Amino acid sequence: MQYYCTLFNSKYASRGLAMLKSLDENSKDYKIYVFAFDDETFLLLKSLNLPNVIPVSLSEFEDDELKKIKQERTFQEYCWTCTSFSILYAITKFNLPQITYLDADLLFFSDPETLLHEMKDQSVLITEHRYTEKYDQSKTSGLYCIQFLSFKNDEYGLEALRWWKNRCAEWCYARHEDGKFGDQKYLDDWTTRFKNVHVLRHLGGGLAPWNAQQYDLFYENDRLQGQEISTGIQFPVVFYHFHDFKFPEIGAWGHSGDYYLKFDVYQLIYKKYLLKLLELNSLCKNINSDLIKLPKKVSAYEWEKLFLPKLDRTDRDHFRAIYKNNHSFYDLDDSFDQMDSSAILKLIQYDFRLEQSYNDYGKIREFVSEPGELNDLLNQNTVRTVLYLKKESGFDWENYIFQNVSCSRDMAAFDIRFAIGEDLNGFLWMPMWKSSCVLNIREIVYESNSEVERIPLKPNHTNGITKESGLYFFHTHPTLQWESLQLTKGYIRISGEWRVLNSWEAYQGIQELLDSDRKQNGFFSINPFPFLWLTSVRIFRRIKSW
Repeated sequence: MQYYCTLFNSKYASRGLAMLKSLDENSKDYKIYVFAFDDETFLLLKSLNLPNVIPVSLSEFEDDELKKIKQERTFQEYCWTCTSFSILYAITKFNLPQITYLDADLLFFSDPETLLHEMKDQSVLITEHRYTEKYDQSKTSGLYCIQFLSFKNDEYGLEALRWWKNRCAEWCYARHEDGKFGDQKYLDDWTTRFKNVHVLRHLGGGLAPWNAQQYDLFYENDRLQGQEISTGIQFPVVFYHFHDFKFPEIGAWGHSGDYYLKFDVYQLIYKKYLLKLLELNSLCKNINSDLIKLPKKVSAYEWEKLFLPKLDRTDRDHFRAIYKNNHSFYDLDDSFDQMDSSAILKLIQYDFRLEQSYNDYGKIREFVSEPGELNDLLNQNTVRTVLYLKKESGFDWENYIFQNVSCSRDMAAFDIRFAIGEDLNGFLWMPMWKSSCVLNIREIVYESNSEVERIPLKPNHTNGITKESGLYFFHTHPTLQWESLQLTKGYIRISGEWRVLNSWEAYQGIQELLDSDRKQNGFFSINPFPFLWLTSVRIFRRIKSW
């Protein structure tokens, strides 16, 4: 018998149930303790009466120490804090020989017991992030990921678990401070701090957006398999971590961020996850859970060129009936149920809005044969430019500063001034939100009262491609990021020249890079090739109205 535990609230319920369902499909002799982080989740789990699931309510789990901590931390930070508390609670309260914690946003493809066999007589199992080099965040986010870790109910297992729980009680915040970050950085030295700690070797345990680039995926004997590209080592995929999976009503289903994921990852992993989430829509629709819905707005190009041609005539007529043309977009008819499962299933089956589903170059060529086919849907002369602020706790993605500014197809000067109303230690600038573009930055200054400070032109990170004539963004998610700044209230002013790239220029830019064996390392030292497949789908996304 294997014992597991996890925690989630109603917003995460669909993801949590998907994880539980996949665990049940792949495991036989097990029990899992689910710490329900609100009443809605607890009542849902009780009503489902799943045979191997034991719900634990907050009223049962929370003690005075946790209740005090809860008042001092954000909900995310509190959940991170409670990870170690919930593991210790389960293993001691129910006198379990061993307990394995699972993140709620995992999906299992085979039995995780395989991973636990590696421990043998060891007391603690931890899993590495195994970052792809270009995404390595070990220094900030930690060497190991909390996603899947196991403790035995013995001297060494409890020693490590209690130490971790006490550290999280003292400090567990969503910021980097004195070598700490959340509950995760505490694990960095466990192999030397504690005895009997085993680091998982099985490559199938811990596939995630930050390391999936290292593997090829395929099915063999009805089981998902992986192969490490650098070594040729094959392995069964045990679980995938759907970190920061998004459910936007306008935009693509899938992961956030700029992780490059290959076509097989989307087809063999993300599509299965979407289908699993769709199955659970009906169970979660009456609580405050993230759900898979029909998008409220789609671009005319994406709809007419990339999706409808794949359907038979009956299905085309159906979708044309429920989506009404509105200039360069199609809007979902207000009278149509956004939760209609048959329509959503069609979108998933035919890859609509599955992020990067058109990253296969051959598919793009089928739809792109002449420049006239890729003229912009909008006669665009205005764009939104966006600034995200980085504070001590990290980037505040929900609150940002933006301006609508003029642009053109010809290189033109810009001079943008963002008012900053709080202290920050970095920022991320999206010069043209949802638009491909080229730019040359001439000056970045910070102004506060009579003080003027020049900020380096070179960002710490960018996803642009440097050419002689400027920094090119062939995709529609251009970002430049500056870190390690100490700025107070004032203004950030960015000036230079820029222009919008139309879709044909973006397509040609991708083609030129694909056809070239040259690796371009310019001023920003960015290798273009990791971005090529990422950019090839996003050139079809146009700026949304505001």
